[in-house]
Amino acid sequence: MLVEVDWAEAIARKYPEHVVFVISCDPSGRPNIMPAGWCMIASGKPPMLATAISQANYTHELIRETGEFVIAFPNEEMGELIRQTGSCSGRDVDKFAKFKIETVKSKHVRPPLLQDAIACFECVVREGIDNGRSDDICW
Repeated sequence: MLVEVDWAEAIARKYPEHVVFVISCDPSGRPNIMPAGWCMIASGKPPMLATAISQANYTHELIRETGEFVIAFPNEEMGELIRQTGSCSGRDVDKFAKFKIETVKSKHVRPPLLQDAIACFECVVREGIDNGRSDDICW
């Protein structure tokens, strides 16, 4: 039965949703990782993905500084890694060292790929879109 609800409740009803990892690097090459719930295919030709990341997040700062990132789709066993990497900030913790995350060197960007991910996409920022509230930026 279809019931009309307000925006907040409608959004809450869509959970659980898929989660991806967004991997970035600081200018010196130190990687950071965060789980993100908002990711989508934006174009097939040219291939483009989009994600929304709060401007308060360290990942947002790193992507803005470097213009590149990796989106990695986790495998079924990475649930605990999603929880762990989402419960602390890369400003304070080297998540790759703390959680013993295995990586593979990327071919086109500095952030690494995740060894056990289902798929990894090396991304270069084409454009950032400010939603007008100064909290999320879509890359």
